[in-house]
Amino acid sequence: MATVTDRRAQSATPVREPRSEPRPRRRWRFALLTMIGCLLTIIALTPTIVSRSPLAGWLIAQATSDLQGEASVGSIHLGWFSAPVLADVEIRDAQKRPLLEIEHVRAERSLLSLLLSSGNLGRIRIEKPTLSVAYDGSRTNLEEVFSKWLKGDSTQADVSAELAVTGGTVTLTDTRSTKSWQVNELDLAASVPADERSPIGLRASGRVADSQHAGRFAVELALNRTAAREDPLSAIEALKAELENTPLELLAPLVARSAPDVELGGRLSAFAKCEVTGGNIQPEVAIQLTAVVDKFVLAGGALHGDRLALERIEAGGRASWRGRLVDIERFRVQTELGSALVTGGFNLPDDSLSTLLKSLAEQTYRIEAGVNLAALAAQLPNTLRLQEGMRIESGDAAIILESRRTGDSMRWDGQADVSRLSAQREGRQIRWPEPIRANLSASKNSQGLSIERLECRAKHLQLSASGTPERIDGSLDVDLAGLADEAEQLIDLGGLRLAGTGRGRFQWHRQSQQDYAADGDLQIDKFELALGEGPGWSDPSLQLRVEARGPIGGSPGLAVESGKAQLLIGDDQLTATLVEPVADLMHAASYPLDLQTEGDLVRWSARLQPLLPLGDWQMAGRLTASGRVDYASDTTTIRNAKVRIEEFTVRSPQLNFYDPEVELLVGQAKWLRRQSRFEIPSATLSGQTIGAGVEPLVVAWSEEGELSELNGIVAVRTTLDRIQQWTTATVTEPPAWMFRGNLTGRSSFRTAEGKMLFDADSSVEQFAAYHQSGKKLEEPKIRLTARGQYDPAGNVIQLQTAKLESALLGADANGKVDLGKDRPRIDLDGQYQYDLVRLSELGRTHLGVPLFAAGHDAKPFSYHGPLSLVETEAGLDLKWTGAEIAGFLIGPGELNAQLAGGTTRTNPIVLSVSEGKMAVTPQIVFSENGSILSIEPGQVADRIRISPRMCAGALQYIAPPLAGVATAEGTFSVEMEQCRIPLDAPEKGDLSGRMIIHAVSIGPGPMIRELATALGFGKTAQLSRESVVPFRMVDGRVYHRDLELVFPEVTMKTYGSVGLDQSLALIVEMPIPDKWRTGNRAVDAMVQNQTIRLPIGGSLQEPAIDRRELERQAGQFMQGAVRNVIENHLNRQLERLLQPR
Repeated sequence: MATVTDRRAQSATPVREPRSEPRPRRRWRFALLTMIGCLLTIIALTPTIVSRSPLAGWLIAQATSDLQGEASVGSIHLGWFSAPVLADVEIRDAQKRPLLEIEHVRAERSLLSLLLSSGNLGRIRIEKPTLSVAYDGSRTNLEEVFSKWLKGDSTQADVSAELAVTGGTVTLTDTRSTKSWQVNELDLAASVPADERSPIGLRASGRVADSQHAGRFAVELALNRTAAREDPLSAIEALKAELENTPLELLAPLVARSAPDVELGGRLSAFAKCEVTGGNIQPEVAIQLTAVVDKFVLAGGALHGDRLALERIEAGGRASWRGRLVDIERFRVQTELGSALVTGGFNLPDDSLSTLLKSLAEQTYRIEAGVNLAALAAQLPNTLRLQEGMRIESGDAAIILESRRTGDSMRWDGQADVSRLSAQREGRQIRWPEPIRANLSASKNSQGLSIERLECRAKHLQLSASGTPERIDGSLDVDLAGLADEAEQLIDLGGLRLAGTGRGRFQWHRQSQQDYAADGDLQIDKFELALGEGPGWSDPSLQLRVEARGPIGGSPGLAVESGKAQLLIGDDQLTATLVEPVADLMHAASYPLDLQTEGDLVRWSARLQPLLPLGDWQMAGRLTASGRVDYASDTTTIRNAKVRIEEFTVRSPQLNFYDPEVELLVGQAKWLRRQSRFEIPSATLSGQTIGAGVEPLVVAWSEEGELSELNGIVAVRTTLDRIQQWTTATVTEPPAWMFRGNLTGRSSFRTAEGKMLFDADSSVEQFAAYHQSGKKLEEPKIRLTARGQYDPAGNVIQLQTAKLESALLGADANGKVDLGKDRPRIDLDGQYQYDLVRLSELGRTHLGVPLFAAGHDAKPFSYHGPLSLVETEAGLDLKWTGAEIAGFLIGPGELNAQLAGGTTRTNPIVLSVSEGKMAVTPQIVFSENGSILSIEPGQVADRIRISPRMCAGALQYIAPPLAGVATAEGTFSVEMEQCRIPLDAPEKGDLSGRMIIHAVSIGPGPMIRELATALGFGKTAQLSRESVVPFRMVDGRVYHRDLELVFPEVTMKTYGSVGLDQSLALIVEMPIPDKWRTGNRAVDAMVQNQTIRLPIGGSLQEPAIDRRELERQAGQFMQGAVRNVIENHLNRQLERLLQPR
């Protein structure tokens, strides 16, 4: 440390000098140096600060934000001049299960060099990673966690790097069975060089842990870096793979992509080598493969419950691939089921496998295959649809097919044989001694096609053809019943029944150097076709005729200039005519046809039964149809279709539709086969009784066969009487009501986000309903509209609005209808508008109730529950300004009814009625056994003023003398003791109570007249003041007692019953009237306490006194001495009573 001193400091007497302030420049420099020093310190310590602060967690969270899981790092070591190191890295899936655990991730380059040269990552080492993959049968947690990264943009910046994984472990667990497989000692090395011309390299090796058969694998791969971005498969420059005892179950997540329900098992040992030579312009890929699979298992998918288990599969061969040409030097597959050998060259088309199959005739190859049918049937009985209990004991199938080119010509030779076929079923031996054999020898050159030999021979089938480029002839003989019976012995045809003997011929000949002609016919006698036990197609004879004309040599395929196919079945026929030339019959883009058909609809519908079962539905009529059909591989288009049916009838247990003539016109319709989509821009149906139209209509189905799209507009017109006739024609008795009116409707619907939106509007004009009794109800117009959506997933209809409009009644509601449960559930809320004047008119005409009411209002209503009043909840309000029911004048009132738990309850109803008061609290209980109306006990009517109309109603059943009276004055009250009335059978009700007669006088009526005339009384009477008449209705009759009828001469008392059919069973009791007395004190004293009982039968309108009972009672009065005295006088009175009137 240097020390600086001042000479003046050595003086004895120090000289004090004045203090001076520091210079500003020195202060500025010092501050600047301090700031720079702090900044450099912060920069130097930044990696350490970041790695040891919460900032590290934030950076990790940002870097892994797209993961569908959680990521964490135990520790991070960062320094500018040291390589980054991450320790204890862990990633968990959404279920908190460990997915990836890494002990250390190390980079060899320093952090500073990585930042200065981000395109070169250098070497990165991943030490002891553990990957735990869980598979649920459809997806893995690995895919779920990295799903966003997998869907992201695959375009990446150009970087160079080397990746080394050492000591890794991979575990695959099937969560369905908890079975797992583990790969240990996983080492992986990958390199991405900076030079894009250098390939990407990959090397991987590991061991598959297994207690019995430990496996191993090693893979070396080189990829063209530029091509890998577009097509990784075509980018392979070199591949070498060795596998030993590798379980195929490890491939389950990959297999599940195309076949999720397939089970795959076995141990694979294989060697594969792929080398690319010839440069980048048109490289040649040489492939060599040898593979052995032990204990192979395949189940699920299309095997219908079968489980294919093979002890060993051996496969191997060599092939080369240049451009689209694949040359298979030799490829062979050998199993205990059989073997196959393929050699040859294939020129692969650009588009699809179907195009490759179509081009097989132009390829060069040889295929040899053999199958042990007994072994195959033992493994796959359900897939082959073998009969129950069938066991194939022996049988071989062999095929040899060769296609080769010689100069400018192609030649085909083939042979197929099924021999030594025998089986056993339920102890019965079954043999097919005659083999099934097919042979082909043919060639084609510039002159045309030559068939040296084409034949297929079996016991019930003979097919042969031969010819030269000038002429080819063929024939067919078939016994369909024998063919089906022989097949039925072996396999299950699913109820298919075939019968008929067929004979056909075919001829092709050259008409000139440029044209050919072809024709053929097939006739089948006693033809039968059926599925299952139901009715099928049966015709004594059918004939198929075909003819074609076309040019020769104009195209590589068979060109057709014109053609026709005709199916003749008795008087019915179907004709298809080619309307445009086809350049290649086998590979045409489309087939334009004109279709014409006519015949009897009964016979045509019977023929459709095997393909389109109609069940109980039957159709009849004379059919004529025509239209153009363009058939393509993925689309079928129908144009200008016209279907006309005379005397059209459709019958079912619920329907009997008839129209003298209907016509269906379809301008265009299209069936898109791949999309399972049907489109109709417009179509109309017209008839004398119905009309309908659609514009446009689109229907589509998903791959699972579920409806995915339904868009269109449908309109319909008809009449109500026609609908009633169609739906009631099978009823034995004519309906009580007949309906009239013109119905029109229009509905639009479309699908959106998996739901069907609909908007419907229908109306009936000039509505009328006629009852067989002469009653009539008319309404000028009734309109119903609805808008909502249907959710097929939940099977729920959501009603945004539903509206009913009419002069009689209107309603607005919204809610939903759930059809997905065992029983539909309806949830509706809304308002209804009513006109009680019109509704009471409906009650009088429809129910015969003498009801007059007034009131016009809008009130709320609700309905929540199934279509069962026992379980639903509902509410309804009703208000009126006045009413008259059977003579009862009712004042203003309001009803609030609530239905819950199977019981309808109302508010207590208190009304002014005919100068009195009525108070009732009704209740209706709904149950599976019926519905019962009940009224709470108590006084329900208080001092009601009586009228003749009341007497003609309910009162005449309680007090029969009131029936049909001309005048009635006074008041009465009613106390109810019990009231239980089944609504479905009111005559079985049980009610009881008391009628209090305060003061009632009545004029002439049937019973009053009968008694007054018979007994010589006046024709007016009154009921006893403040009397009480108990009554009870049971078993359809109303019983009463203690009814006192007061005449000026005598007071009578009645008791008995009145049936609801108005029949009478009454007794009238009265004392001996004073006018019958003789004047003899002794005699008059003896009869003073005697009572006369008069039985009355008949009906309320025609009462009749029982004469025999009256005579019997008279005999009792005349016994003894009294009889001698009063006999004459009494007889005179009785004669007046019983004399005819």
